[in-house]
Amino acid sequence: MSKILIVDDTPEVRMLVGRFLQAKGYEVAEAENGEVGVATALADRPDLILMDLNMPVMDGFKATQEIRNKAELTGVAIVALTAEGDTESRHAIFEAGCDAFVAKPINFELLMSKIEAQLDSAPQ
Repeated sequence: MSKILIVDDTPEVRMLVGRFLQAKGYEVAEAENGEVGVATALADRPDLILMDLNMPVMDGFKATQEIRNKAELTGVAIVALTAEGDTESRHAIFEAGCDAFVAKPINFELLMSKIEAQLDSAPQ
């Protein structure tokens, strides 16, 4: 069973996405900001992280960069969740180290396709 970490400062988003993923058979962990997200990723070693980009304490860009610098987390896929989808934002998302992104409001069919694509391509 794959583990997915949801990092988002909005409790409703974490709850909604978490319930959806649990119903699909995924093990889910949650974090309310990037700082907690990095610590949780190190402790839980998820297969994939859904990372909100705009959060207090530590934003998703910084958290993604920190995760990418941790040898213990090499190979963890990161899918950005963002309300911003313009070309400049997309560039910044990939520059930070995200593997894919899904725009908010979340299209759950698209979210599943991104998760499945990343987990299929992740090293086993």
